[in-house]
Amino acid sequence: MKAHLERLRLPISSISYRFDMFPKLTLASILMCLSVAACMPADPMTSVDMMKGAGSMSMSANGTRSFTYVIPANAYNGIVDGPSDLRKQHEWLIGTFLAEGHHCPGGYRIIDVELNETVPAYVYQGVCR
Repeated sequence: MKAHLERLRLPISSISYRFDMFPKLTLASILMCLSVAACMPADPMTSVDMMKGAGSMSMSANGTRSFTYVIPANAYNGIVDGPSDLRKQHEWLIGTFLAEGHHCPGGYRIIDVELNETVPAYVYQGVCR
């Protein structure tokens, strides 16, 4: 077994020869990655996260689960065709949030929506069934 392992060992000179070409390749790769990264915004996913909105859950003393979901008012400007498409997109986002968290297994009902001009954002209020 020892003889078999000895045959698998590479001579030191062949290993050092192989690593002679890597510093040049690595330096070129690093410079290329840095040049591409310099052209990118700081965090490309920030705008996507803002388009998703954010939600929170609460439970009343009688056990009723409710939610608040906030979506920036300008998140879909130029992307959806009108108010009805915007409402469908918002409802899809709310449904996804509630389904991923298993918050309302029996379904939900939106009870209020308002456009908060201060933030500006759409604020949805709803309850689980």
